[in-house]
Amino acid sequence: MVRQQNYPKILKVAEKYRLLEKERKHESRADYIPSILWYTSVAQYKEGLIEKSVLRQKFEHYLISSRQDPQRPQVIELLTELRPLVPEVLNPIPFSPNNP
Repeated sequence: MVRQQNYPKILKVAEKYRLLEKERKHESRADYIPSILWYTSVAQYKEGLIEKSVLRQKFEHYLISSRQDPQRPQVIELLTELRPLVPEVLNPIPFSPNNP
């Protein structure tokens, strides 16, 4: 759905299945990555439901406050996947060796 840029459906599915609630239960796990939060936040931004600054804060909050290494390959992979969808938000945020 993300690659198809079907943002309304992302939001509908996330709400229907309470995916954000389910993801929150895993926040304390060592391997936690806020993928559902980030996907739904991008969808909210694209649908005009949140401002760019709010979306940026959601990314930065994890990258700054994460107890894990925010440069883990899985995190970089997810951010790299999302970057083309919201370059105005993610380009200014350094998150990989290729983006100092």
